[in-house]
Amino acid sequence: MGFGGLSSAPRNPFLARSRAPGVLSRENRIGIAFIVFALLSAYAALQFDAPSWAVSAIILGVGVVSPLLLNDYLDRREDAGAD
Repeated sequence: MGFGGLSSAPRNPFLARSRAPGVLSRENRIGIAFIVFALLSAYAALQFDAPSWAVSAIILGVGVVSPLLLNDYLDRREDAGAD
């Protein structure tokens, strides 16, 4: 019997979570932090009348490329430590 006397429906394996709700992975935490930093940096650059290509480079470099490189480095370091 499930909650309230009703039989519970079978769980959908595609909706199963491997972590507790609300817990972010390391990759997500790093990505969010770099995106916030990129947006703040872009805003600061706009305040100093930086050209639009520089603002775009800040957003792409800091918000996209940097977290990818950092996560790749940390993944390789974890894999090397596991050996």
